Amino acid sequence: MKRFLVAGVALLAACSAHPVNDNTAAIEARSSAPARSEADVAALQGLTRILIDASALYGAAAEQAQDETYARQLSGLSDARQSMTNLFQARVARLGGDPAESGQALGTAHRMFMDARMLGDDDTKVAVQEALRGENYLVDQMNEAKDNVALTDETRAFIDAQLPRVIADRDRLSAYAESLA
Repeated sequence: MKRFLVAGVALLAACSAHPVNDNTAAIEARSSAPARSEADVAALQGLTRILIDASALYGAAAEQAQDETYARQLSGLSDARQSMTNLFQARVARLGGDPAESGQALGTAHRMFMDARMLGDDDTKVAVQEALRGENYLVDQMNEAKDNVALTDETRAFIDAQLPRVIADRDRLSAYAESLA
């Protein structure tokens, strides 16, 4: 028994004198990972809800537009936002979250506002203007999310990688809106 005690004390002394590696940082990172993952999921879900609304808005705008060229452009934009929605939902699922499946109340209100505006104005012009407002909002929200230091670098990089496509689409819509003015 004495032999086991001496061996145990020697082993403990050796471990304390020569640690294999310092796991303190790894343990702290793991303990903060769930909170960061929750922040990532929450931010991505918020953007997913905006993307869902954007896709629905642009689809509705395409149906309302009287000019076939603009209707096709808005329909294509709706499809692009649906594809981006799928990317964001997949990212949320990889992080262990439940992907958002519906938009926000604000998005529904925006579609209703667009419908009301179309009662008295040129349908194509209103459709493009409202889609542009939606894209401006999406760009603002994506910029805010990518600058959020509570998110992991990977999630911020993911958002940042999607942003150029949204900005390009927004700029194209802006040119359409100017051509209709």
